[in-house]
Amino acid sequence: MLATAHNLTALLSLCCETLTLSQHLAVIVQNITVAANQEQRHIHTIIYVSQEDTVGLSQVQTDTLLARFHEHNSRPVLKYNAAPPYRRFWDNFNNNYLVVAQLDGQSQFDEHLLAVLWQRAWQNTQSRLILLLDDAVNATYVAELLQYCAAHQAMKVIAMRPTEAMQEKIYWTLKLFPKLLVVRRRFSPHYKATFPQHLGNMHAHPLRIATTINYPWLSGKIFVEYARRHNATLLYPLGEAKDALFLDRLDDVVQNGSADMSCLQSYENPFRNLSYSRISGIQCAHFAGLARSDIWMESRTLAARSAIYVGISVAGIIFSTTYGTYLQSFNMRAPTSAPVENIPDLVARGTKVLIHADEMKLLHLDVGQFLGIRPYLSYMTVFEKLSEISQLRSAFDTRYAYFISIVVSFSENSVHRWALNELLGDLKAAGLLEFWKRHAFVEMLQLKQITLKDRNRKTGDFEPMKLEALSIVLSALAVLEMLAVMCFFIELCWAKCRRLFNAHSAFI
Repeated sequence: MLATAHNLTALLSLCCETLTLSQHLAVIVQNITVAANQEQRHIHTIIYVSQEDTVGLSQVQTDTLLARFHEHNSRPVLKYNAAPPYRRFWDNFNNNYLVVAQLDGQSQFDEHLLAVLWQRAWQNTQSRLILLLDDAVNATYVAELLQYCAAHQAMKVIAMRPTEAMQEKIYWTLKLFPKLLVVRRRFSPHYKATFPQHLGNMHAHPLRIATTINYPWLSGKIFVEYARRHNATLLYPLGEAKDALFLDRLDDVVQNGSADMSCLQSYENPFRNLSYSRISGIQCAHFAGLARSDIWMESRTLAARSAIYVGISVAGIIFSTTYGTYLQSFNMRAPTSAPVENIPDLVARGTKVLIHADEMKLLHLDVGQFLGIRPYLSYMTVFEKLSEISQLRSAFDTRYAYFISIVVSFSENSVHRWALNELLGDLKAAGLLEFWKRHAFVEMLQLKQITLKDRNRKTGDFEPMKLEALSIVLSALAVLEMLAVMCFFIELCWAKCRRLFNAHSAFI
């Protein structure tokens, strides 16, 4: 009887200890969530995942942990397990979430749970992940588990052993640069910067960009600024490729690990299939006489002076008429039909607008930037397979129009995704994107990446004077100007000599 009472007391003590441990862990997770929500992307949902067959056997009580999550927490808390069927989280709710994964310390089951989690997360393993382990697991197992996460591109992950986290405030995480390491850290006050900021300093680590559109184009400047901010070194695996690069090849380069990012061509407005250059008129004003002045001179008109005046006037007329004719030789032919302003105009001309099924789901979200395109969704043709859209676009099939926006493609679950999004937001807010767009054309001309050619058809036998031929007219004008100046000084000297001659004659 005494032994039974002793065992019952020990069991109650163990239950109380487990209950207290679960409550403390829930408080730590809640504090981490609040701190991470203030530092990085907002956390909209907390997801709790565990093995279905180990519930109740773990050191941490699931019911107590979930109940504590709900206390003083405005965010929804969802519970999932590793049992099928598997569905993507994105189909159900927003993808800005924090995952709390309870593991039992068995390598096979823990890796299976994480694999199912990432399968459901789809291309979103960069969401923050907290691994709750038992105290029985050793440091080697924790390091191997974090290495397994790193191999699957899950970099924003921390691991906690309950007693160690509660008493010593110690947790485990990853360090990517300059070398991948598993490190032990201590929780900071108010749990700030708990999740690692891997890209704060890349220590000149190579950043491989699969693109042929380098500096100074918009995407090139974005990559240069991104590398400068994160202390990275830009490398271009494709080099100076001259051939056309299609989407499938760029995706292959990124997916097979040969590059970290790739760049697709950008358009100002993705809803317009055609674009027209708006050329403003050029006005040029000329002086009727190039050498007119208000200098007082005698009223007498000499024949030489009159000839010079007439020559300058004729030269000015020839110059202005010839240069004006040269400018008028640039003719602009108007398009044969009105420009396409919106998607209904495009559909009315027999062109179908293709869109992927996942993109259609994205456009139905209540996001401000998607509201403008909501009325046009009924005009679009939805394809389930992205490969079919890529094949049609690579074949330049003119029966369809395709969405092409300013996008940078990454390898699956790249660690650079949210960092580059943050940089693009800063560049947009500062107005640098619009500034770079306006100056890209001039910079490409200066770097001789593009050249301008006049291929307008000339009418008749008339050939306008080229700009280089103006040197002849300018040389003739310079000679006439010199003659005018010489005549001016000759007249002054002649008047002075004449007065001296008259004075000498009167003296005699």
